Amino acid sequence: MFKRNILNLLDKWKKADKRKPIIIRGARQTGKTAAVEMFAKSFSNYIYLNLEKDADKQLFEKGRDLEDIIQAIELSKKKILKEKDTLLFIDEIQNSQQALQMLRYFYEDYPNIYVIAAGSLLEAVMKREGFSFPVGRVSFLYLYPVTFDEFLSAIGEDKLLEHLKNITLSSPPSHIIHEIALKIFHHYILVGGMPEVVAKYAEKRTFLPLAKIKEELIESFEEDITKYATTAESKYVKHVLRFAPNYVGERIKYENFANGGHKSREMKRAFDLLEYAMIINRVYGNTETSPPIKPNFNVAPKLLFLDSGLVAHKLGLTENEIYIKDLNNLFRGAIAEQIAGQTFYSTELEKKITPCFWYRNAPGSTAETDYVFQHNNYLIPVEVKSGKSGRLRSLHQFMLASPNDTAVRLYSGELTEEKVFLEKKKYRLISVPLYLQWRLKELLQTVK
Repeated sequence: MFKRNILNLLDKWKKADKRKPIIIRGARQTGKTAAVEMFAKSFSNYIYLNLEKDADKQLFEKGRDLEDIIQAIELSKKKILKEKDTLLFIDEIQNSQQALQMLRYFYEDYPNIYVIAAGSLLEAVMKREGFSFPVGRVSFLYLYPVTFDEFLSAIGEDKLLEHLKNITLSSPPSHIIHEIALKIFHHYILVGGMPEVVAKYAEKRTFLPLAKIKEELIESFEEDITKYATTAESKYVKHVLRFAPNYVGERIKYENFANGGHKSREMKRAFDLLEYAMIINRVYGNTETSPPIKPNFNVAPKLLFLDSGLVAHKLGLTENEIYIKDLNNLFRGAIAEQIAGQTFYSTELEKKITPCFWYRNAPGSTAETDYVFQHNNYLIPVEVKSGKSGRLRSLHQFMLASPNDTAVRLYSGELTEEKVFLEKKKYRLISVPLYLQWRLKELLQTVK
């Protein structure tokens, strides 16, 4: 198995003087268990519980208090939980409300025990069952599909990765490095970031065996989410899962989504369930040009799916098509917008973000940027497109209304910084190749 960036945060957590139990949240099959198993190698004592197994679940369900539960775990696993340097990993914790509530007592009564929990359908189960997290007694980390830097490491492209880590605005990649990185990035889009798929690609370096794995992953999502939906809801969830990849990057309406003939209320509930499971993301509109971002949940959101590789699979994207120079020419730019959105949220491991776009609907002057995010004390608009700076009309409209002097374009071109002169303002346009988006915030920190 290859290393994930979340391991750096887990190492930091282990070394802290005080720590809360951690809950790792993420969609099914994004590598939560594998990451913790790798982290567990740094401990002299490791206990694993899987609450999908009834025997492990009953350790919590039948315990009267935490002391009773600890004794039951020690007897069942034949290990001493209270020993120093012990990691307890409670997997699939959504299956036991009692286990979830016990986390607060680990924090209060046994802070010397390192406790990590993980679950892929936590929010869906909690909303159905009506229970909540032990507020203030746990910390959260989030795990998403493999990012491009993790992908490079997984496939053995360590020299290229090291080179990209040292890129700055004043020292951009050479043209040949850019071409190499872009080609591998196109492979990454097609492979996607689901760990099982990445591992198979790293082993074989061919796309042929990946389709079967991707199809099985999508089927497993459907099977898992319908466990926590009513029979009626399951029909709508399956409909959204089947057609959501066809609408990535588009503003969606719940009423009659994908011509399914279903009502808005039922469709919204299906989207909610899939978002709780972190299989889809909805990107909401925001009209602000200065912090804070204020998502408007009443306007039609844009849709993102969990993973570009799964989207590519559902759209029938082939190896030949992925070699196209400009990703904006693929499916009307949907693939480029998917991978950009996916990178925004998958690089945020310590908080769950709500991606937003900026829009304005003033009479005779409508405008919309693909994304907007806060950086320091400013909002940064982002366009995902190629073309000359003069064609970035919505970006110009945002900048005219904003006190900020920096905007971002994500595209297939090379890393550049240029001045854009408008009638009433000049601003700095940072054009970043999509393969460097994982370093976007670092690059912006160097802007003078």
